[in-house]
Amino acid sequence: MANEYDAVVVGGGHNGLVSAAYLARAGLRTVTHVFSMFTQWVPEEWHAEPHTAELEAYADRMVALYDEVAPGFADSVIARDIVCPHTMETEYGLIGGNIVHGELSLEQLFHLRPAPGYADHRTPVHGLYYASSATHAGGGVCGIPGMQAARAVLRDARAERRPPRRLRAGLGR
Repeated sequence: MANEYDAVVVGGGHNGLVSAAYLARAGLRTVTHVFSMFTQWVPEEWHAEPHTAELEAYADRMVALYDEVAPGFADSVIARDIVCPHTMETEYGLIGGNIVHGELSLEQLFHLRPAPGYADHRTPVHGLYYASSATHAGGGVCGIPGMQAARAVLRDARAERRPPRRLRAGLGR
C-alpha cells in the first residue's frame, strides 16, 4: 500500500477533507479514511453526564439524514464513536466539552495557536503535519487549517525537490 498513494489523510473531518482535496488537486494520489460527522449544540449541561441514549438516537437521526441524500450511506457505516461534551471534558480535558480546543481569545489566535512556534502546521517530526480546530485559523468548522496544512505539505515537497539556493544560482551559467 505504501507505493499506491503519495498521501494518506487519516481523519475525514472538515480539515482532513480539505487537506485531501488540496493534495489531490495538486496531483498527489491521496486516500482518506474515516468519515467524521460533526454536529454541535446539545444542551450546555450535558457535559456533566454522558446522556448515552439521547446521543445514540441523535446519531441515528443524523445517519438517516445522510442516507436520504446518499442512499446506502447507512449500510456503509461499520463502526461509530459518539464523542459528546461529557467525553470531551472527562477524557480529553476540554472544560465544558469545548470542541474548539480552547477559547478564541487573543492569547489563542494567529501565531499563538496551538502554541508559539507551531502555527505553521509542521511538527518536529519530518513529514508529519497537523490540522485541527486547535491550529490557526481554527476553532469551529471552516476547513482553513486543513487547507493551510496541505499548502505546507506542498511547499515542503517542492523545496525538497529543488537544489540548494547557492547551487541553483550557479546553474545555467
